Amino acid sequence: MMQNALGTAGAASPNRTDGRKARRPVLVRDEEAKVLVAKAVSEWTDHRVASILSYLQASEFPHCLGWSGSADAKEKGEFNSGLPELIVSPEPLKPVYLFEYIEGQTLAELRTENLPADRVMDWLLHLAGSLKDLSLLIGNPLLHLDIKPGNIVTMPAGTPALIDFGCALILDDFADKWVEVKRATAAYAAPEVQKGNPHANSDLFSLARTAISVLAGKPYQALTEPDRA
Repeated sequence: MMQNALGTAGAASPNRTDGRKARRPVLVRDEEAKVLVAKAVSEWTDHRVASILSYLQASEFPHCLGWSGSADAKEKGEFNSGLPELIVSPEPLKPVYLFEYIEGQTLAELRTENLPADRVMDWLLHLAGSLKDLSLLIGNPLLHLDIKPGNIVTMPAGTPALIDFGCALILDDFADKWVEVKRATAAYAAPEVQKGNPHANSDLFSLARTAISVLAGKPYQALTEPDRA
């Protein structure tokens, strides 16, 4: 069985309840001064997901460009699946995956603006469909496991993107043997995710709570029972 989804991992708070309290993304620049997002390898649940995001060309998901940081041979063998090593500034002290920076505003930032319900639902259903298509592409369910308002960006073109795949995993026998789900956000995580036993539909629970939070204009844990009805 997978270890508890709310177990400690790196410096992130294992029981954080909403994206508003999450750490700001760590930004670095490559040799061409392009801004990239650095995600600590030690906080990554399933390294195969980073590899998939390196060759996937989909605007809904962040593109992994490679990795950087100081790592010994053993560490490189644990996480590096042929991803290119990049030179960035400032140089990370520990290994990080590097992703393209997605411009836009998160739903956590927009939820106080009385967004039309049909627009919010269109965004969430679009992302649900994109995750389903990706799962079909790789032949197994790929779960994000940390869907929440702070991890959904509305881009300047008006389309949504799902960011921060650090908790994501490919749900197969291989994952069940060794993967530890890390950093799931308690207020939006399905009960089975919190118990460390996610299933193929676990992301739908998080999408539903995200919809309720955005349409109510409050973090989910701040809602009263009438708000959630």
